[in-house]
Amino acid sequence: MTYNEVNKDGQLKRDDQQYAENMKAKSGVTPKEAFEKLEQQLIEKQDPDKVDTVTGATHTSQTFKELAAEALKSAK
Repeated sequence: MTYNEVNKDGQLKRDDQQYAENMKAKSGVTPKEAFEKLEQQLIEKQDPDKVDTVTGATHTSQTFKELAAEALKSAK
């Protein structure tokens, strides 16, 4: 599973180096780092509700958890 988001210009955030640098400077984490932490937690915990928010990526964490819950619900 690979999670990604799209920026306002339609570019994948995981691949947008300038966005990553700006986010890292502002929050201490890049989108790729945040996404990987969220993905790993979901694999380990097997429950989106138990996934912890990644510091510096609060909105991304919430979106990830909501989408993971929907995906799991749809898979049943």
